[in-house]
Amino acid sequence: MLLIGMVSVGISSCGDDDDNNNVTPEPEEPEEVESAWIYGFRLPTPQGRVYYMAAAEEVPSQVDISQVVEVGLNVRLYSYNGHPYTWNENAATMTKWDVDRTTLELSVSGVLSLGGSGVSGFVERPIFFSETRAFTIQLEEQLIVEWNPTSMEINQVFNIPSLPDVGNDNLQWYTQTFRFVTSDGKILMNIVKRTPDNCCGSSELSTNGAIMAVFDPEIGSIQYIEDERTYCGDKILQDPIDGSLYLPSSGENSFLDPYFDTSGLPPRFSVLKLNADGTFDPDFFVDLTDIIDISFYAISTYVYDGNLVCTYIDQADHSHAASYDDRFTNLGDNRRTVIIDLETGDLTTFDSFNNLGYGGGTLLNIVDGEVSYYATFGGEGGGLLRQNGTDDFTVLSTTPSGGSFQVFDRLW
Repeated sequence: MLLIGMVSVGISSCGDDDDNNNVTPEPEEPEEVESAWIYGFRLPTPQGRVYYMAAAEEVPSQVDISQVVEVGLNVRLYSYNGHPYTWNENAATMTKWDVDRTTLELSVSGVLSLGGSGVSGFVERPIFFSETRAFTIQLEEQLIVEWNPTSMEINQVFNIPSLPDVGNDNLQWYTQTFRFVTSDGKILMNIVKRTPDNCCGSSELSTNGAIMAVFDPEIGSIQYIEDERTYCGDKILQDPIDGSLYLPSSGENSFLDPYFDTSGLPPRFSVLKLNADGTFDPDFFVDLTDIIDISFYAISTYVYDGNLVCTYIDQADHSHAASYDDRFTNLGDNRRTVIIDLETGDLTTFDSFNNLGYGGGTLLNIVDGEVSYYATFGGEGGGLLRQNGTDDFTVLSTTPSGGSFQVFDRLW
């Protein structure tokens, strides 16, 4: 009887094992990616510039054209709240994309047409104000369109007053890429006025000085604030260290002398500072001509920890063309890029981009409010750089020849 019992137990145990081995395990749920980035770039083709983008846990050191999504010609790439957005200037449509949190695949989740509201062609990056409010702005067309970046619907259209009168019909206007939301919830934009198309005759130069546009989205009003301490400002630069906003002079100011009568005009090469509410800081003013001998001022690249990086041509290396029509000649030679301490005026040479094999760079984004990323140009392929200090950069990725990065942002 004991033997029979032992055999029975053995048979029962074997049967249980067979049953367990035949059970199909439940498929495991794919794990979500803990953190991801969106990156996008463009490449030249005979038809024009073609744009691409992709999501990845880490941006690859060399982008692979076979691993990205082609989004077409004449588009712009943006990112907000975990979603890429693309603007097609030919169709006047904004497309919202979803990113799968497990596979990182991109898919279209909504398309909004802004053409019926009057928006067309090239527009600067929209202001993403909140999950339900974004603003596409064309000040020269007296138009601001508010739309919902979640539902992809138009909220309302603002028809705003014309830009300030600058006293010269030949002056052209445009706004720069960098716009900011002020501490009291208003949208801050700089107005850049270009030099006249024709010279010189009875043309009168603007005396408005630097002009900031401040739009209040709650009541739909716009205010223009002027500062006569400089002739015209360029793009707004944010210092990632303390968040301060600076307004350097526009390179357009370089084309006034010697062609126009500039007597009585304010300095053309200077730096102003903006308060958190968009007004000018009356106690901050730096005249760059006190530090460097400027013949042609090209661009202010960035401000980092109170240091301005700018490119110019020294008076010792350049003479203006005799004719106003030839004013753009000889502006690519003998350029100097320097670091200027805006507090002390101390001057040092900036060689970081050149040392990495690039001719220059432009700010793409400040991620998490503190880390700046740059797209470079003038190299064999476009580079994506992370800034570690005033003149310290790390190359994260490169594009194929002729390419340049257009967007880089943390998705989540």
